[in-house]
Amino acid sequence: MNFSVITLACLASFAATAYSHPGTNVLEQRDDETFRSSLETAWRDLQHVRLVVEIYDGGPYGLPEAVETALKHLSNDRDSVRASSAVSEAGAANLKVVFEDLESESFKILNKFSINKRTIEKYSKCRVTHSYAEMLHIYSDELVSTIVNNTDPKAKDLIKGYAEDYLDNLKLFILESSKEKCVDKHGLP
Repeated sequence: MNFSVITLACLASFAATAYSHPGTNVLEQRDDETFRSSLETAWRDLQHVRLVVEIYDGGPYGLPEAVETALKHLSNDRDSVRASSAVSEAGAANLKVVFEDLESESFKILNKFSINKRTIEKYSKCRVTHSYAEMLHIYSDELVSTIVNNTDPKAKDLIKGYAEDYLDNLKLFILESSKEKCVDKHGLP
């Protein structure tokens, strides 16, 4: 199929207009999607972490691998968010549901850890759990901070509010897996 130069120029002009016209917000929506996608990936990774904690029965402990995968995604997504243009006020409001999912999933991790804590203690996995809980919180906090720093000034507090319970639950996971609250059977600190 051959198109004339004029036809191709018109198509290019229409495409450029769609991406730059202030009424369409195509670029804004694309960048807002980067933020949403990053948080959805974090949510899926938390689901995997929860499942590993939930099903641990003394065999191979999948937590290190699950958290390392999450850390890789959180790091890559942090860089993508940093490279995007600022999330709009409307885009920030659209992130509420994803932050609620993150809050819910991080709370489920706490519950599953509490339920399976005796098995984790019995097989001396408290120390490794604590270390990976700390790393998960640090990287999650970095992603949230990057989102906040790359948000329309009017919406920064909105994002902070959305993320607060999610990050608090991860802090509680650190606390509950600490040597004061989770004691490895074999006496490891």
